[in-house]
Amino acid sequence: MTWRFGKRPTSRASPQELASRIAAATTSELLAALTGQDPKERELAAAYLGDQLVIACKAQAGTGPIVDSLVEALTRESDADAQEEIAHALAHLVEYGTVPASLVEPLQQRLPRLSPGAAEHVRDILRDADSRS
Repeated sequence: MTWRFGKRPTSRASPQELASRIAAATTSELLAALTGQDPKERELAAAYLGDQLVIACKAQAGTGPIVDSLVEALTRESDADAQEEIAHALAHLVEYGTVPASLVEPLQQRLPRLSPGAAEHVRDILRDADSRS
């Protein structure tokens, strides 16, 4: 089976195969996986992108592409587990970085339609952004 992130594979990958592929993926592949048809793929991609976001914040490196892609993914995500993982990844900005002001409006707009777990993370992000403004 040929695997391309963000595309439906010809047969369903086992959880172990999916985890192995995500763990070995490049940042570009993880970003593509956020648009995949498999909610588990999107959830795992968000988790790994969250780890990369922490590293980028600690290294004071650019976080824009990861943050922008996570916000975009959160605005369209319908799966509760994937929503929560995407929001959790973004919440790393509270502890390790700075919440960009540009995130406030899209997160506020999406907040009423989020699962409870994702909404909790987003409220933390918005509180942090508000306290810094």
